[in-house]
Amino acid sequence: MWVIAAASAAVQIVVGSLHRAPSWDEAIYLSQVTRGAVALPFVASRARGITVLVAPFTSLGAPVWLVRLALVLGSSLLAALVFRLWVPFLGWGAPLGMVLFLGSWPALFYGSEVMPNLWAALFAVGTLAFVARCARGSVVRPLDLTGVGLMAAAMALMRPPDAVVLAVAASVVVLTMRGPVRAIVAAIVGVSVGTLPWLIEMSVRYGGPREAIDTARTVSHVGGAFSGIAEHLRLTDGPVLGPEPGGPLPWVGVLWWVGLIGLSAYALLPGAERRRTVGVRLAAVVGIALAVEYLVLVSGLAPRFLLPALAVLSVSAGAGLEALRSQARLGTIACMVVGVILTGWVLWQVGTFDRLEAQARHERRTPGAVGLAIGDAVGEQGCVVASTDDFAQVAFAAGCAGRDLTDLGSTALDHVLATADGRVVVVASRSSVVTGIRGTPIPLPDAAWTAVAVTP
Repeated sequence: MWVIAAASAAVQIVVGSLHRAPSWDEAIYLSQVTRGAVALPFVASRARGITVLVAPFTSLGAPVWLVRLALVLGSSLLAALVFRLWVPFLGWGAPLGMVLFLGSWPALFYGSEVMPNLWAALFAVGTLAFVARCARGSVVRPLDLTGVGLMAAAMALMRPPDAVVLAVAASVVVLTMRGPVRAIVAAIVGVSVGTLPWLIEMSVRYGGPREAIDTARTVSHVGGAFSGIAEHLRLTDGPVLGPEPGGPLPWVGVLWWVGLIGLSAYALLPGAERRRTVGVRLAAVVGIALAVEYLVLVSGLAPRFLLPALAVLSVSAGAGLEALRSQARLGTIACMVVGVILTGWVLWQVGTFDRLEAQARHERRTPGAVGLAIGDAVGEQGCVVASTDDFAQVAFAAGCAGRDLTDLGSTALDHVLATADGRVVVVASRSSVVTGIRGTPIPLPDAAWTAVAVTP
């Protein structure tokens, strides 16, 4: 386990880049807890688990690269611990499942990102492992119940909706198989405790959870539209955000998910005793439930959304690989075939990670540079960045408050000016419409961008 975790961390550091500028979402999360930063608008669909995780570093003024390094090392360590919990149930299937997950490009890419999805995925693996431990013997140990509760609470702190789906799906499996009800109670209590901070904040800010969900729907974080399996499959080789509908399906990505589901199904066939345990069924059913959550309930398209499903299905798929490996009639030949296919798949994933890493660095470089130029021009006086393009990255890099403008009409600008509280308003955009706004032009490092400082 430790070798796999170390290899994953090494690939993230060597192939990836710790100096990658923050993305839109990262800038919003970082702005909440970074010393000297102005908190950017925090929409209702976000929870503060990831900000709690990085706050010990950012509150002390740690640079982004150090935060990324801490996330790489921390997530790799957590992965080794939670997958290690599955060894008594899966044998070699546990490290094989770990390779399937940590070797995937979404896990490699988001291991260093200030985003909650990977952490929610790892806590999901740990939660189900402790539930399986509770069901292993006739006596449920208090330590295992505590593990269920703590892991479930941590997952809910990161991503409340994912934790709720896990708790519901796990309850169905355990009750169907007449497993220990106390384990389910522990999971529900943990999810409730982890969700409580979000519920309190949303009740204060939006008038209640229902109003918060309605608000989230208006910004396309939550919606009832069925995204479509094909559209998600098109993202299996990138980009990190959803493309336009249509286009060919990447065949390697299709085989990847078909393989995960197929191996999970194979692990559930009658055979070795460990394939009939509650744990493997938990992983298969909960993994599918987490995938369906984003296929049905979320209108946005991004590979990171499926990280929890990918992590949990990797456990059951690892059990399927172990079942194949242990087939006496296949023996060495099966091991060689599985090894070659798995090696080729990991190499493809690393290559995809390298390509998407380079793309992310290129796309994020300019907004960060524009923000730094604005910050230097404004100086220490308070400012507000209003932009139709990458407002979060620009405002965070500038050390300013931020306003997301989808339309630079007079009403929108008047509203920003009226709420600026005497601060300088900087309107920045790639659009030439900025040239029609009266103010002081700010020199920028990219000719495609224009910025004008307007004093209220």
